[in-house]
Amino acid sequence: MPGAEAAVRELESLGFVIAVISNGEHRTRTETVEALPFSSSIRAVISSEFAGVRKPSPSIFHRAAHDLGLVIGECLYVGDHPENDYWGAKNAGLHAVWLRGFHAWPLTLAPADRAISALHELPSLILSI
Repeated sequence: MPGAEAAVRELESLGFVIAVISNGEHRTRTETVEALPFSSSIRAVISSEFAGVRKPSPSIFHRAAHDLGLVIGECLYVGDHPENDYWGAKNAGLHAVWLRGFHAWPLTLAPADRAISALHELPSLILSI
């Protein structure tokens, strides 16, 4: 994904903990992350298979924060799916950012209060929170 490596490396250099939460199969997601040139910057992969629940359940977000030793209200989740990612994270008590361009925003959902169109926008947005 364009801009992912630069954004992840910048956030890591600023002291942020980076992890992946996915509804995908654990082995597949882990292999995908391990193949990234910046895989050493990603602290954990938490899959729905591993956690026993799927996004948008708050439990998967709480599990990720707990496993990483983080306070849920200090976590931020970036995702492309309005319900599973953005509102799942918000309802779990995390800050959330919607990554536009992958899924249309349903008219039945309240709009996102934070959104980006490209990952290179992420570090400056996070620093403004």
